[in-house]
Amino acid sequence: MQAENSPYSRFIMRVPGFGSSATSYNSFIIIALLDHWKNRKQDSQTVMRQAIGKIVTVPQAVAFPISPQSIRVSSYNKPVQMVIYGSTYEELESIQNEVIRKLRKNRNLSRIESDYSRNKPEVKLIINKNKAKDLGVSTETVGKSLETLYGGKRVTTFNKLGKEYPIILQQYLSDRRSKEGISKIFVRSDTTGKLISLTNLVNFEEEGTAKELSRYNRQRAVTISSNISENYTLSEAIKYLENIMAEVSPKSQITWKVKSIDKFQKCPVSKSCSSYKLSLSEGKSPLNVG
Repeated sequence: MQAENSPYSRFIMRVPGFGSSATSYNSFIIIALLDHWKNRKQDSQTVMRQAIGKIVTVPQAVAFPISPQSIRVSSYNKPVQMVIYGSTYEELESIQNEVIRKLRKNRNLSRIESDYSRNKPEVKLIINKNKAKDLGVSTETVGKSLETLYGGKRVTTFNKLGKEYPIILQQYLSDRRSKEGISKIFVRSDTTGKLISLTNLVNFEEEGTAKELSRYNRQRAVTISSNISENYTLSEAIKYLENIMAEVSPKSQITWKVKSIDKFQKCPVSKSCSSYKLSLSEGKSPLNVG
C-alpha cells in the first residue's frame, strides 16, 4: 500500500479493532495520517480509491478504507441496513451469502457487510466414546480432568502470617495455549488402573464460529448493511434489495434499520413493503427493538 511517493508516511495500528470488533483479536484498524494538503497533489478521496484497489488484493481478508469527515460525526452506521429473519443461523448464513454475492454486482452499493460472520477461530475437542469405553475411561473422568486443568479448580486454602491464599489446580499457561499440551494429561483406567494419555481418547476439530448470534425482535436474524453512492437514492437501494430477496428467498421475512425511516415494517418479501414514512429530520434515530 505504501510506496516511495506515498502521500502518507505515518501509520497508527490498533489491535483489536473498534466497536463490535473491540473484543475480537483477529481484527485491527490502521490509521494513515496524510501529509498536509499543500504538500501533496491528490485529495483524500483519490488516495482512498487508490487504496481500495490494493486492499482488495489481500487474500482471505475483509478490509475497507474509510475517509473521516471534516466535522467529526460517526460514519460507521450505514444508511441501508436490512434485517433477515430465519429459523436457524445455518439457513440465514446460506441466504446472506447468496444475497451479498448478488449485491456486489451493484456498483452503487459499497462496504456490503453482515453482522453474522464465522471468522472467530474455535477448536472443538471431541471424545472418542467407543475407544474410551474399551480402555475403561468414562467421559465424566475426561470432562472433569479437562475442566480442572484448563479451567482451574480451587481445592483448598493456605494460611500464612494471618493471610489466606487459595490453592488452585491448573495446567501451566504455556501448555494451555497449545494443543500439544493435552499430551501431558493422563487419566486412570477404571478397569486396569493404568494411566492413559488423553491424546489416545480425544480428537481436535478446528473451525470458524460467529462471535455473537444476533437476534432482532427476539427472533434469529442477520443484518446486511451497505453504503450507497451519491447519485443513488435510498428508495432505489431499498427496492433493489427487496428484488434480490424476492429472487433468493421469497418466503423470508425482512425489516429495515435505516436512519431516515421512522416506521419499520416486517413482512414477507413476496408482498409489497414499499410504504415507508421518511423523516426530514437528521436528528431522528430509529427505534431498535430486540
